[in-house]
Amino acid sequence: MEQNIINNIVEDCLYDLKMVKRKSINLPDLLSKCNPYSLAVNCKTPEDIVDFILQKHQQTSSETIWGYYLETIAVKISEIRLNGFKSKEVCTDIEWITDGKKHFRGWKSSPNWSNADQKRTLNITESQMKNSEDFGSFKVLTSYGKTIKRNKDYNKFTQLSGQDAWYEISNDMEMYNKVMIGIENNSINIGLFVDSIYISDKNKAIEWVRENFTNGDKLNFIKINKYVSGRDKIEVTKW
Repeated sequence: MEQNIINNIVEDCLYDLKMVKRKSINLPDLLSKCNPYSLAVNCKTPEDIVDFILQKHQQTSSETIWGYYLETIAVKISEIRLNGFKSKEVCTDIEWITDGKKHFRGWKSSPNWSNADQKRTLNITESQMKNSEDFGSFKVLTSYGKTIKRNKDYNKFTQLSGQDAWYEISNDMEMYNKVMIGIENNSINIGLFVDSIYISDKNKAIEWVRENFTNGDKLNFIKINKYVSGRDKIEVTKW
C-alpha cells in the first residue's frame, strides 16, 4: 500500500474517532479519590485542582482513545488488503475469510494488555472456535512492542506484536512504519483532539470547585479534606 493511502486512512480514522460518544467525567467522584494533602501542596486555585485531577484522568483516557484509534486504522487496512471487516465475534476485532476459512484477530494496544482471567477467556474462546469446520486461525495482535518467542509446546493463543502484527493484517513488512509516518504527518490534529476532548468538562469542573471549595479567592482545603476523608458527608452542589 502506498504511503498516501495510509496517510488518508489515518486522517479518516481520526474523524471517526471524533464521532465516538464518551462518558462525561464525574469530578466529585474523581476528587473523592484524590490525595488531599498532595492537592494542598500542588494547587492554589480551582483551575489548579481541575488540571491536577484531569491530568491523571486524561492519561488513562488517552490510552483508551489510542487503543480504539489504532484498532480502527488496523481494520481499515485489513479491509483493503484482506477484505477484512470489524468482527462481532467474542474476543475478536478483525475478521477475514480466505479459501473458505475464517481468520479471527483480536487487536490490543499494549503487548502487556492481559491478566490471567483475560488469557483464560481467550484460550477458551479459541478452543470453541476450533470446533467450527470453517475455522482458519485465531491470533491476538498488539499495535506496538515485540513478539515474544514461545516454546513449541506452548498450548496457548498466539500473540504477535508491533511489526509482526501490522504485517499480519497487510502482508507488508513496512506497514508499522507507514502507520507511524501517517501518525506523524497528522500529529498536530491528533494532538489537538486528544488535548481538547475534555475542554467542556473542564470549564464546568472549575465552576463546581469554585462554588463548593473556596472561601473568597482561597481554596478551602479543610473542606476538601473532610469531603475526601471525613466520617460525615459533606454537602456539595449537584454535578
